[in-house]
Amino acid sequence: MLLFFIPCPGKIGFLCNHTLLLKKAKYDTCAVNTAACPSNYRQTLLKPMQQIIFWLSAASFIIVAIMRITDPILPIIASDFELTVGAASIIVTAFAIPYGLFQLILGPLGDRLGKLNVIVVSLGASSLLTIGCAATNSIETLAAFRFMAGIATAAIVPLSMAFIADHYAYEIRQPVIARYLSGIILGQIAGGSLGGIMADTFGWRAIFYVFGTLAGSM
Repeated sequence: MLLFFIPCPGKIGFLCNHTLLLKKAKYDTCAVNTAACPSNYRQTLLKPMQQIIFWLSAASFIIVAIMRITDPILPIIASDFELTVGAASIIVTAFAIPYGLFQLILGPLGDRLGKLNVIVVSLGASSLLTIGCAATNSIETLAAFRFMAGIATAAIVPLSMAFIADHYAYEIRQPVIARYLSGIILGQIAGGSLGGIMADTFGWRAIFYVFGTLAGSM
């Protein structure tokens, strides 16, 4: 038996308080051959799952963008704190190291507490910590917030991939993964390009406010 949350209709990203208890074997059959399923069963299972995949892709878009937003603005941050670009690059390392290491820890936590539950908490923490980056007044404090943000965001991509593997039969999994990965690719593009444009226009702190708010709105 499989227990998971379903997003409220029309409110992507907001998880309802109710749950559905489903037989995975029956769901896999419908996922592979939708014609073999009653229309009401397809409506109950497949449409909500598509909403969840969209939400996971959007969440990963935001998280990957948060990871990449510092790349084009290092010279601006270095100038603001009167540092060299090399010294300011500590904020990139401070995010990347915990982001990689804590995937090993938070993955099993998702198995224990529920993958979607951990992803929601991670998004909330990422939002607060990213907004906190905008309020820092030293490179050390900024690096500390980026370090904690790296921990918070580490769970989202691997748990999203694991969720897809858990809920989609092998025969139709690859197209679903491709749709999900589009959010990650677009996040890399948006983080690198929008980061520089917004920093030049509104200042580097505005970037953290914007992407932190987006993470909190998911």
